[in-house]
Amino acid sequence: MKGLLKKDLAIVLCNIKIYLVVALIGIVYSLLTAGPGTPSNFFSVYLIIVLAFAGVGTMSYDDFGGMGFLMTLPVKRSTYVKEKYIFCFLCILAGWAVSILIGLVVYRGQIMQGEEPFAVSALLFAAAAGILVFVMIPLRLRFGSENSRVIIIAVFAGSAAVVLAGLKLISLVFVNMSDIYQWLAGITGGQLLAGLAGFLAAEFLISYFCSLRIMRKKEF
Repeated sequence: MKGLLKKDLAIVLCNIKIYLVVALIGIVYSLLTAGPGTPSNFFSVYLIIVLAFAGVGTMSYDDFGGMGFLMTLPVKRSTYVKEKYIFCFLCILAGWAVSILIGLVVYRGQIMQGEEPFAVSALLFAAAAGILVFVMIPLRLRFGSENSRVIIIAVFAGSAAVVLAGLKLISLVFVNMSDIYQWLAGITGGQLLAGLAGFLAAEFLISYFCSLRIMRKKEF
């Protein structure tokens, strides 16, 4: 496990200049766009998503760098799967922590103020990045780096279509949608974060066991 984490960290650090540029862009963008007392959340979600994709992207290096050789080493397939989830979680955590630090500097510590506090928004973005990563990992293992990109787009497009169809069905069943809209508008950031945490935990379990099953059946 430790060796795999070091390997993936070395891969990510090879592109450290890109992430420093991303952080710099975030600082400049925040200073230019955020008004008094209105922190901008754009750079936070951007940085978290970039680092989340960096974690998943290490699987592409494994595919092109010799996954067959890696599996000849004293590394269990279950250990490889666990390491990918841990490393991606660490990447998301690093993105969240850096965005919070930048927010503290740029907004002079005022990251818990306003109707949508910057710190709460950053947590929501980190949870959303986790949902994205937990979909991508088993698809990458099953279909490879190239084919999984198209399938991931199809999965999220299909999910969006299901959500829109569900909303349309609700609008047909319920004549008055104002109560539903008021209920949705009344959801606080904390409640949304708690709901995302529950969904994230369930998705993680499904994603992990699917990845483990795929990895055990995979031939190299």
